[in-house]
Amino acid sequence: MFVLQHLSLQRNYLLKHHIDASRIQKLSPPIKIDSLPWAPLVSTHPQIVEFKRANPSLLLFTAVARLDFFKNIELLVDASVELLGRDLATRVLIAGGDEKEECRCEELLGRVPSEIQSEFMIIPKLSKDSLYALFDEVNDEGIFWTLPMWKASTYYPEEYRFECSIAGLVDIVKEFQGSGVNGRGSYLRGRIEEHISHDMFKKSMLDAWRVFSIATYGSSGGDNVDPHVGIRKDVISTDAQIVVA
Repeated sequence: MFVLQHLSLQRNYLLKHHIDASRIQKLSPPIKIDSLPWAPLVSTHPQIVEFKRANPSLLLFTAVARLDFFKNIELLVDASVELLGRDLATRVLIAGGDEKEECRCEELLGRVPSEIQSEFMIIPKLSKDSLYALFDEVNDEGIFWTLPMWKASTYYPEEYRFECSIAGLVDIVKEFQGSGVNGRGSYLRGRIEEHISHDMFKKSMLDAWRVFSIATYGSSGGDNVDPHVGIRKDVISTDAQIVVA
């Protein structure tokens, strides 16, 4: 078995389970935003726009598929309660799960003192287009909180990371509030694009496939090896198993 790995966390897990390091190759993910137009948020989710504009504050928000334990949404909620307790103007939007997870939403809101619950909004998960529309609406007025396990966070510059604790999140939000968030999104996108692009994805895939091909067929390969990349032209028929982690 060969493995295409996105995160070092995945690599470490596989190594602990006795997968040989030579069979694991890092793959640069082809993350990009579609160029197709999407409907403005005010037409699809007017309640979000109303929530954001009702009380001008820094918006802390996140989006997940499910509100399960592994998403650590409690950290965002607890840190936001701490920020509001320090009179730092903050509103919190959490998008995730579906109507069946109403009990989970109540659990999260139960961590918030009743007098500030109006500063929190929990809604079902957003479609990709709606999430892009939310980014357009928030622009330079919010901070999108990502999970430590998110693939993209691997490529964040150091100043955009924080210790995974209430104090760590509170400190970085205070720093961003003090220095302003204007332009930070464009800067972050530029930094990430230094490491992630379609060309880099293709190169990392070819490099990994070269290693897998040589490991399967040997370095000679005969007439079936492309001299430019060292990959057998008939490698697609190999019985080697490729797993994307």
